[in-house]
Amino acid sequence: MMMAPNVAEPRRRLIDAAIAVFGEFGFRGATTRRIAEEAGVNEVTLFRLFGSKSALLEEAVKHSQSTVSRRADTFLPPEPGDPQAEIEAWAREHWKSIRDRRSVIRKMMSEIEEHPEISATLTQGWDRVRGGVTQYLEQLRDRGEIAADAPITTAVAMFTGVLFADAICRDIKRGAYPPEKQAVTEYTQLFLRSLKYEAKRETNGASR
Repeated sequence: MMMAPNVAEPRRRLIDAAIAVFGEFGFRGATTRRIAEEAGVNEVTLFRLFGSKSALLEEAVKHSQSTVSRRADTFLPPEPGDPQAEIEAWAREHWKSIRDRRSVIRKMMSEIEEHPEISATLTQGWDRVRGGVTQYLEQLRDRGEIAADAPITTAVAMFTGVLFADAICRDIKRGAYPPEKQAVTEYTQLFLRSLKYEAKRETNGASR
């Protein structure tokens, strides 16, 4: 019995290569030749698997954004346990995932006017991130751990916005952000304070 050719490995290498080359050279500079060389395959394979440079770069952008949101998702449990620790762990991972891809994200943003399809992909990724945090906070509100009238949408927009700005701009606007070791902790504390978060204490049936 003949086995089907395994295209997963060259496909993944081409996507990774496209992200790296796009981050350095932008859309126009990310030629199929450069991408194929970076991936260690020939251009024929690139066109066979993706059809065109545009299709490959669109797939690469989607993969990059899904990786950012997927990495952060694993740090926010479906049901809150220790909100302060969990939100801080989520924020730290989200910040790191953006930081690791900052050159690609900057390039994406600079290319939006010429390639508006990038905007839709970026928006989908950010919507997923905001949606996950919002659902988590709604559970806290239902449990009475944040204020019933807490401005969840506004607070999430500010929290994710500052994490994004810090990760993208820290090495550009030097001195504009808290020291890296304490920044995420301080952002998280301010975020929870804006929601009037109060941790529920276990008393084991007795008042203390």
